[in-house]
Amino acid sequence: MAKSNQFPRKRKIAQAVLHLNSAAENLIPLEMEFRPVHPELADFLAQTLHGISLMLLLINEFSDRTWGGHPEDYETWRAE
Repeated sequence: MAKSNQFPRKRKIAQAVLHLNSAAENLIPLEMEFRPVHPELADFLAQTLHGISLMLLLINEFSDRTWGGHPEDYETWRAE
């Protein structure tokens, strides 16, 4: 793949990571709020958070295999 195509693709990956992190940040307080009152419902949110964590790990692995690594902070890829 041509190097000129890498930057827009890296930016898309970084945007996806940003959105996943944002989703997790919104779900964590909700899960904590539901846990004492409706633990069975909070379990759905906990599983969703686990799924988000897995997606982030897979994106890191994809980036490592595609571009030889991933940044500590994906924000650097959004700015390229």
